[in-house]
Amino acid sequence: MPVSIKFYPAGCGDAIRIMFWEDGQPPKNIFIDSGYKATFLTYIKADIFTDFSSEEKINLWVITHMDEDHINGIIVFLSMLKQIEKPEMIEELWFNCFERLNLPDNSSGKSGIKNAIKVREFLTEENFSAKVIDQLTSKVEPVKIGNAQLTVLSPDIEGYTALAGHWAQLEEYYWENENKSKSADEDEFPADDAIIIEELASRKYFKEDENDVANRTSIAFLFEHPEISVLFLGDAHPSLVVSAIEQLNKSRGEKLNVDYIKLSHHGSRKNFHHSLLDVVDCNRFIISSCGDNCDGLPNKETFARILSRTDKEKKIYFYFNYDTARFRKMFEVDAKELNMYNFECVFPEAENATLYIERGTDG
Repeated sequence: MPVSIKFYPAGCGDAIRIMFWEDGQPPKNIFIDSGYKATFLTYIKADIFTDFSSEEKINLWVITHMDEDHINGIIVFLSMLKQIEKPEMIEELWFNCFERLNLPDNSSGKSGIKNAIKVREFLTEENFSAKVIDQLTSKVEPVKIGNAQLTVLSPDIEGYTALAGHWAQLEEYYWENENKSKSADEDEFPADDAIIIEELASRKYFKEDENDVANRTSIAFLFEHPEISVLFLGDAHPSLVVSAIEQLNKSRGEKLNVDYIKLSHHGSRKNFHHSLLDVVDCNRFIISSCGDNCDGLPNKETFARILSRTDKEKKIYFYFNYDTARFRKMFEVDAKELNMYNFECVFPEAENATLYIERGTDG
């Protein structure tokens, strides 16, 4: 029962395809986010419209949240489905959106809110036949797709309810502070890459921003298949993920052990806390980012916190979906101490190639 997970080159965004097979059946397809418009047109479009067999469908498409680097690609796809009149290509779609998504008259379109409205319009059309889940929280029962199971970890029901009740105010805050928050984050610290691991790991953690509308409601989930288990964390807040896994561990009677963790928010220091490694065992971490963005994601501080774990006997692997000079040189300043951290960086096999994670395949 082979499984193939494809991390598309989506710039500083997310676009992922999970493909798995069952005996005598067409492969199952789960897509997670869609990157930018160019991501879809350059990579995803051919996978769906050229490589799909006549019997294949998209069994599930998860739109984790409204940010443009996650949502723009699927707007193109939904528009194409409308034009070719094939809405049945998607069986189920997850996207947390609210009825009240008012856009200011002077909006610039920089925010994903505008595109969230576009997606919602497609999903509410009469001929859109997919099952749409738009109130997804960590309280829902695990979902089975073939021989795989998806367990939602974020958002929690309290946060979702609070955001739904105060959406208009939070949306106004988002627009007023979007550019301010980005510039403040950019100037708060010098470039992470020039600072040694030990110093980065000792920094004070960022306080989670409850007004961070998009990431506060980001969908994160556990994917479990007989061949592989992965935490797909979207851009979720770490406290929500940790709390949900604590409850999962309690109900299962054992600590969660997964093969991979797709780090939240492209490896942002604001979306990782060492307490995650207290509730889940994992030594393989995936970073979806080209590293060229205004916030410098991924932040080296995130890697530093993972590498500063107490138990250093088990080797750590960082999987990048881009092979760049920045990533290759990120740990040069730590040259004298690198051996003590016991880790390895893994890159796509060829320049501009897509990162694949595969299990259960021959070779």
